[in-house]
Amino acid sequence: MKSIKTRFLFFIIIITFSFGFSLVNIIDLQPSRSNSPSMINTDDDVEYQFLPKLSQPDGEYSNFNLSLKLGENTSSVEGNVTVDFYNNDPHNFTQIPFHLYLYGMEYQSRPGTVEIINITSFDNPKIALDYEILADQELMWVNLTETLEAYERTKMIITFNATVPNGDLDRANSMGNDGDQSRIYTFACFYPVPCVYDAKDGWNIDPYYSTGEPFYYDMAYYNLILNVPKEMIIAATGKQVSKIITATRTIYQFDPIYPVRNIVFSASRYFIVESQMRDGVNVSTFYIPKSEYLWEDFALNKVLKSLSLYNETFGTYPYPTMNVIETYAWYGGMEYPCQVFISEQYDDIYLPVRRWYFEKVIIHEVAHEWWYNLIGNDEVDFGVIDEGLACWTHDYYGEVFYGDWDYFKDHDFLDETRTFYITNGRTCRVNKSTYQYAISDDYYYACYSKAPLLFDFLRHYIGDTDYLLGLKYFFAEYRFKHAVLYDLLNAFEYVTDYELDWFFLPMFDNSYLPKYSYKNYTFNQNTKVLEVSIEDLNQPLNKYSYSQLVPIKIYDGSNNIILDDKFWINGTTTLTIPLTTNPKKVSLEYKKYLLVQFQTFSDESLDLYIDIEQSPPLIPGYNLLLLIIAIFMMIGIVIIKKKK
Repeated sequence: MKSIKTRFLFFIIIITFSFGFSLVNIIDLQPSRSNSPSMINTDDDVEYQFLPKLSQPDGEYSNFNLSLKLGENTSSVEGNVTVDFYNNDPHNFTQIPFHLYLYGMEYQSRPGTVEIINITSFDNPKIALDYEILADQELMWVNLTETLEAYERTKMIITFNATVPNGDLDRANSMGNDGDQSRIYTFACFYPVPCVYDAKDGWNIDPYYSTGEPFYYDMAYYNLILNVPKEMIIAATGKQVSKIITATRTIYQFDPIYPVRNIVFSASRYFIVESQMRDGVNVSTFYIPKSEYLWEDFALNKVLKSLSLYNETFGTYPYPTMNVIETYAWYGGMEYPCQVFISEQYDDIYLPVRRWYFEKVIIHEVAHEWWYNLIGNDEVDFGVIDEGLACWTHDYYGEVFYGDWDYFKDHDFLDETRTFYITNGRTCRVNKSTYQYAISDDYYYACYSKAPLLFDFLRHYIGDTDYLLGLKYFFAEYRFKHAVLYDLLNAFEYVTDYELDWFFLPMFDNSYLPKYSYKNYTFNQNTKVLEVSIEDLNQPLNKYSYSQLVPIKIYDGSNNIILDDKFWINGTTTLTIPLTTNPKKVSLEYKKYLLVQFQTFSDESLDLYIDIEQSPPLIPGYNLLLLIIAIFMMIGIVIIKKKK
C-alpha cells in the first residue's frame, strides 16, 4: 500500500512539474503586446516645456586671434595666430600638441604644408618656445616655459605660412582659373590648432582621415583679420566687423561672436553673392558664374527654409551669419562653423536629379551646424552622432516640406518601407571609431544609411512629440560642449521617463542585424492556441538581444487572414497566440520599422506553414514530453508489479 501511495505521489509531482515547467516558459518568453519590457512610463503627467534662450555660454574658452595675408599666386597665407589656451582639464601640462592637418591632405601636384617660422611667449620680453614638428604625424609639439596647471591659461604667438594643396581632392585646395572666372581658394584646417585632451584618450593626436570625419575640436572664441587682394571676395567664419580698403589690398575682420570649433575662409574674385536676413541671421550664398543657373535663388531659398525649420525644431542658431559656398571637391559637401561648402560637381548630373541632390546636400550640411558645431563630438571615435543626426535631420526636412521622410533616400541600402537588409550578412555595427571601419563603404553604410534609420525607429517607438522634445533637450544641455551617444540616450530617457537601453545597446552596438527563423511550433486543436518559437540566428554573434515590434499575419487554409497584429520579439522568443480557427500559414511581415537581415528586396516576409495533422493536441498548460514520460513510467511500474 505504501508503495502504491509513493508511486501515486511521484506521478502527481511529475504532472505538477510539467505544468510548472510549461508555465515558466510562457512567463519568460511571451513578450508584452503593448510595451517593450523596458518601455514603461511611470509618470504620465510630466510636462516638458523647453524654450531655449539665447545667452552667452557659461564657462571659459580658449581665444584665437589670426592675422593673415593671402598670397594669390602661391595659394598660401602668411601671418600669425595668437593662442590664448585655456586648460579645461584637471591635469597639468608641460607641452601642448597641435594638429597640422594640411600635411595629410590629398593633392594633384602641390602638397599642403604648414611652415612654422617661430613660436614665442606672448608677454614682453618675448621668449622663444621650443617645438618639434612631426610632419608624417601631422603634429607639432610645443614645449611650455612653465607648467600649465588645471584651469589656467598660457599664451603664445605662432608665426607660420600655410599653402593649400592644388586640385579638388580634399577639403582645402585651390582650383580653377581666371580665364573662365572659376578660380576658388578654400582654406580649411590650415592653421595650427591644439589637440583635444579627454579622459578616454588623453591627447587626441589622430591624423587627418579621408574616410569619415577626422575632426575633434574644443570650442573657442575666434577673431580673424585677413589681408587680401583688393578685388577678392571673401566668405569667412563670423560676422564682418570691419573692412579697410587700400590702393591694392582689402583688410577684413571677422568675428563669430560666440565660440566655434574652428574657422575657415574661402576667396574668389568671381563669387556671386546672394544674401537675406532670416531669424536675425545674415544668410548668404557664394558661387561662381558657371553655376549661376543652378544656384541662383534656389540655394538661398533652401538654406533659409532649413534654418527656420531647425531653429524651431532643435533650438536657436546663435551666430549672426551663415554662409553656403561653392567649392571644388570630390565629396558632396562639408560642414564648418557658420559656413558650409558645396561641391561644384553637379554639372555632370541629369538636371532634375541634380537639383534634388543639390538640395539634399545643402540642408544636410546646414544641419551640421547643430550636430557637429553647436553640439560637438569626437568624430574619430564616435562619428555616428553628428552624421547620423544630420542625416535624420535632412530626412525630417523632406518629411516636413515634401511629405515623405524617405524623399531624399538614395535607396542604396534602404527600400521604400524602411526595412533594412544586408547582403551576405556583412557586419554593420554603427557605434565604432574611424579606425574600425575597414573600408569606406562601411562608414557610409553605417553613418549615412543605418544610423538615421535607427533614430527614426526610436521616434516610432516613443512618438513624435517625445522624440522632438528629446532632441531639444539634448541641444539645450550640450550646446557649446561635447557629447557621446550615452548623453543622447539620457536626453531621451529624461523626456520620456522610459528606460531605453533595450533600444540603444543592440541597435548601435551589435555587429549583425537580426536574422529570424522559425524554431518550432505546436497547435492545440482543442483550445486553438498556437505556440511558435522564433529565433534570431545571429544572436550568438551579437552582444545584445534585439527587441522589436514585429508585424505578424496568420492565414487559414483558404488564405483568409485570421490574425493581423504586432508582437515583441526579444531575441529568441516563444509566442502563445489564441486563435478562433485552424491556422495554415504564419508570416513575419518585413514592413516599416523592422530591422532584419535578408538577401534581396523580394524577401518581404518569413513564412511558416502549419501542418495540423503533425501538430498533436496539447493539454493546456502542460509540457507534453514530461507528461508522456510520466505516463510511460507509470505503465512500466504496473507491468513490473504484475510480474512480481
